[in-house]
Amino acid sequence: MKNVVVRLVFSYSLLWIAVPHHTFAQGTPPYQHYRYSEFQSATVKLKDGTTTETSLNYNLITEQIILDLGHTKIPYPQTDLVDEVHFGDVVLIPADKFFLELLEIGTVSLLVRRSQKVTQIGQDTGYGTTSQTSTSLTPGGLHQTDYIYQHNLPDDYSTEDRNQYYLKRHEDIHEVKSLKKACKFIPELEKELMDFAKSHRIKIEREEDMRKWVRYSNDNLP
Repeated sequence: MKNVVVRLVFSYSLLWIAVPHHTFAQGTPPYQHYRYSEFQSATVKLKDGTTTETSLNYNLITEQIILDLGHTKIPYPQTDLVDEVHFGDVVLIPADKFFLELLEIGTVSLLVRRSQKVTQIGQDTGYGTTSQTSTSLTPGGLHQTDYIYQHNLPDDYSTEDRNQYYLKRHEDIHEVKSLKKACKFIPELEKELMDFAKSHRIKIEREEDMRKWVRYSNDNLP
């Protein structure tokens, strides 16, 4: 994949699109709260053009690049100097206090903000049910412990994946709140894109649908 420099300007409110909630009664699987199931060699490209390779992962709760030092794991320092992070063909680009992943590159590019909400599971009431006193800890007490960076969360925590999609054209960034508004972002194809979305039953919460829609856009733009 070619290196692509993308400047991101965010001046709009964010919309979360929640995908299915996963609860793990015996604690989360190893690195469930990370982008990858294990730390791996990644290439960091800095804004001055220099590159370095090291063992990294992406924490979906803190939305940080995490550096594996062997004896401990810490957030990657000075991310303001980072231009891109490459996990193989996957490219992450810093944006404010989180990273965006490039999904499709073209006249119209598709990006996604991947994250997780972590919740403490309620206690067993003794009547075969669980109390509904779960508390979101994003951010919160869990951030004050090393658990947030380790390979497992405590047994009484569950996670919920959240994907938030964006379109980029020229230097403009558009948050995908609805297909109708997304089509208006490409006015010369607005009707064709709406017809395509309807005939192919495109859903903005499905990544493959968004990829398909953006590919169609790029194939039909002059």
